[in-house]
Amino acid sequence: MTSKLFIVYRITNILTHKHYYGYKSCNLRDPKDILGRTYFSSSSDKEFIAEQKNHPERFRYKIVAKFN
Repeated sequence: MTSKLFIVYRITNILTHKHYYGYKSCNLRDPKDILGRTYFSSSSDKEFIAEQKNHPERFRYKIVAKFN
């Protein structure tokens, strides 16, 4: 049985230098496999998510903390 991993992450827009912090639970060993690839945040701002999908070069993703 795989235990859940909880992460705190930061998304940085490198053009505006604005940061978005969020948290997520996941079943993967390495959450870097999803951040910015299939998961773009828990934000309700659809434009923010669309911009990440359409212009990934404008964003950097960092896992700030991991918890079991």
